[in-house]
Amino acid sequence: MPTCSDFIQPLNLECIFINTLSGGMEMFVAIAVLAIAALAGFFRMSSFTTIAMFGIFTIMLYPILGSVLSGIYILLIMIITFVVIKQVSKVIKN
Repeated sequence: MPTCSDFIQPLNLECIFINTLSGGMEMFVAIAVLAIAALAGFFRMSSFTTIAMFGIFTIMLYPILGSVLSGIYILLIMIITFVVIKQVSKVIKN
């Protein structure tokens, strides 16, 4: 994981979101999963649309996730994510 210097470049989104705001890769993934689940529940999205959103999130962040996390860990995160998305969506819909 790259370290941020004292001065953060303006468009260095990896440093801003992952290192500065969330503290680490694991926390960033957890916060992003909860955000996707909250948006899916708030807008009453279907399961297919929610899974498509998470798939796009995974594809966009695979170069970052792949270098830090192993494949089995990413698979475990995806399975837990689908369960969390369903439960958070039910809570927010009601």
